Amino acid sequence: MAFGFIRAKVKHFFHKFEVRTPSAVTSVRGTDFIVGYDANTKITNVYVFEGIVEVDNLKGKTIQLQPIETVAVDGNGQMISGK
Repeated sequence: MAFGFIRAKVKHFFHKFEVRTPSAVTSVRGTDFIVGYDANTKITNVYVFEGIVEVDNLKGKTIQLQPIETVAVDGNGQMISGK
């Protein structure tokens, strides 16, 4: 995804379901989440409504988000999480 937001509600997927931006990769199975990427700031924002989402900063650091958790990943790979 080069810019914008996507909301995905994945009920069941037999293969890996990912959303890729220039600064992060999200991997999910059976969840409801939003991924947004701002091309001007080069920041990816991930919000989880249901399930678990793994977010990789493309530099080897991965975190898991639970429902109502969020993370922002900048172009340098810095990850800032919250609720």
